[in-house]
Order: sequence, then C-alpha cells, then structure tokens
Amino acid sequence: MDLPGAPAATTPTSPVPTRNARGVRVFAGVLVAAVLLLGVIVVLVGARPASWGELTAAVRAGDVVAVTVEGDDVGPEAVGHMAAVVLWTQGPWRHHTDVLVRLGDPEQGTGPTDTRLEIVEGSVQEALRALRPDLEITSKPAARTVGLLAGWRVPIGLVAWPLVVAAATLGLLIAGPEPRFATRWAWFWLLISPLAAVVALAFLTQAAVTAHRPTERRLTGGWAFLISLVAMGRPG
Repeated sequence: MDLPGAPAATTPTSPVPTRNARGVRVFAGVLVAAVLLLGVIVVLVGARPASWGELTAAVRAGDVVAVTVEGDDVGPEAVGHMAAVVLWTQGPWRHHTDVLVRLGDPEQGTGPTDTRLEIVEGSVQEALRALRPDLEITSKPAARTVGLLAGWRVPIGLVAWPLVVAAATLGLLIAGPEPRFATRWAWFWLLISPLAAVVALAFLTQAAVTAHRPTERRLTGGWAFLISLVAMGRPG
C-alpha cells in the first residue's frame, strides 16, 4: 500500500534496441563465431609448436613412431646452416618443431650467432634414427604454403582470417556504440597488447550482448596502457 503523496513505484525497464543496435549485436556475434571457428580449425588442421627436446623424449619413449622432415634433403658435401621442420603426431595433436641443421665441418663458417632454434649436427634424420632405428621418417622439400598463427603451423590461407577479423573488430571499436567495461582507448590498448586474442573475444562478446551506452564505471585508457606494457614485458 502506497502512502499518500509518495511517488508511484516504477519497474526498471531496459531500453529497446534500435535497428542499428540490433545490427551491431548481430555483426559482433558473427565476429565471435568467426573467432571461435578459427580456433577450432587451427586445432583440427594445424600443428602445435613443440621443442626438439619434446620430440626426442617422445621418440625415445616410443610415443612417436613416424615423423615428417621438411628441408633436410641436402647432400653430404653441403656446408653451413639450414632450417628444417619436423612434424609428428602424438596423442590427438599434430606437432611441429623448427631446428637449425649444421652441415659439414663445424669449423667452416661461423653460421648464425643468435638463434632460438635447436642446432642439430649433420642431419635431422640421422639424429632421430640414432634414438630409434625403426622410426619411420618421410622426407619432403620445405613447404611454401604454410604460415604460423600463435605458433601453430597452418595452411597459408588461414593467416588472413585473423587479419580480417582484427580489421572488423577495430572498425566496430571506432564506429560502433560506446563499449562496456572499458573506454574505447582502453579497449584499443588491450587489443594491441599480447593479450589481443582474449581481449578481442571479450570485446566482441560484450558488443554482441548489448549495444546500449553503458553507465557503469569503466577501465580507462591510461590503466589499460599500463596493463599492456606489463603484458609486453612478460617473458614469452
């Protein structure tokens, strides 16, 4: 029972999205689906990054019975350094590792002095057969139709996919409605940080859930810039 003179109770109502707002939500939802689909495809057809140590340990343990070596098909007279890629299947995943093969006499030529690749002497195939003589090894020329996405080795055509999604996400950030949880500048700094993949999914999800102008307190650009600096400074 309301007291005389008291204001009538009102029920909070959510604003009805306009046609433009509904379009933004649909567009963001499509981009979210594109990101998730890309992740599924990368896992299904790509090869995850691994180290030479992981491969040799798996070969010794008998967990790997066959490998493919790309770029290790030079003659015994060759001297210098060359890159090779080893691919294998272990469990449900395909793996790849890049190595640097040192050919010929190690005293001839200095070769690269700053590399994160594991150095293999002479031949990848010989090094692996020394660990397991019955290992099945397939040799192929270096592939030219592959690329890398977050370290995963994928068909080259997939490399353009995240670029298109990134451009569309940036366009939505600039021209779309005011985002929730963080200002435009805050989202921008986070989107160009090492956290970009997770941040992009979060940004697109909030845009797909609501396209209304937010009223809550949000992360500002300055704090987001500091967060991005901290993320960039973390060791990989």
